[in-house]
Amino acid sequence: MALQQGVAEGQENALGTIDSKKYYEVQKFVMLTGHITSPRSSDQRQVFESLPENYRNIVLDAVKEARALNNKLQLEADERAKEKFTKLGMKIIEPDVEAFRRTPRSSCRSCTPLGRPAAVRAHPGGEVTRPRRGPHPRRGVWAS
Repeated sequence: MALQQGVAEGQENALGTIDSKKYYEVQKFVMLTGHITSPRSSDQRQVFESLPENYRNIVLDAVKEARALNNKLQLEADERAKEKFTKLGMKIIEPDVEAFRRTPRSSCRSCTPLGRPAAVRAHPGGEVTRPRRGPHPRRGVWAS
């Protein structure tokens, strides 16, 4: 509604959301920054940690395999969405992502109290990194 009425000039969502919510009807541009991916997570940390180590390894291997398949399917869906949006007259903008990545490093100490960026970062190869090491404190091992 805000985009349609001109109250907001932009919004941030995944290509699939732009498609499913029909933002393409009121949005003229898409900026492909690739800055966030949203891995699904679970709060079953206690259950996971209660498993024998060999079972935990099986689960972790399955999670890695599922993540790779999810990333592949998401990239394919994104390509289909980009084709659809282009046909509908939207302008797809691919900025110099490396320039974006270099710029915050010089001012990173002011980003968070720990001097680390707070967001999940997605890299062109589909790899996802977080500023902290180890399991996410709220999401357990699934968000690694």
